[in-house]
Amino acid sequence: ALAEHPHIFSPLFLSAIRAGEAAGKLDDILIRLVRFDDQQEELESRLRGALAYPLLLLVLGLGCLAFFIWGIVPRMRTLFDTLGGRLPWPTRFLIGCSEFLSHYWGWTLAGLVALVLLARVLRRLPVVVDALEQLASVLPVLKDIRQAGYITRFTRLLPGDIIATG
Repeated sequence: ALAEHPHIFSPLFLSAIRAGEAAGKLDDILIRLVRFDDQQEELESRLRGALAYPLLLLVLGLGCLAFFIWGIVPRMRTLFDTLGGRLPWPTRFLIGCSEFLSHYWGWTLAGLVALVLLARVLRRLPVVVDALEQLASVLPVLKDIRQAGYITRFTRLLPGDIIATG
């Protein structure tokens, strides 16, 4: 009956239920799954807390960049125009970005919102999920993090007597 709701119950949960039924220890497995779920929620909460500071730094950095692009660069451009001469390409590129964003900020913002919405829609497609899973299993750092997560989940579901006897 639980397998009919895969969007609610994970394959790990279903496999543990099947194993508990087969071994006649369904009550122990259910208690273990509740503890596991609590541990997962605590881990996710701690992860969100750990990501709050880098997210704050990202927002502040983007705010500083926006202030630089819209506030400082246009003033510097007038200074460069009065001095004359040819500017290096990075400076010309920065001035071009500033002019583009100053003139088309609405379109730029609309494009960013559209990209975020498109990414949210694509993230739900099975083809995209499979491609991201493949990518995560190949990239060195993500591969190690995923493997550690799988091992942690597996060992948290093992009965205590199996872990103690090794």
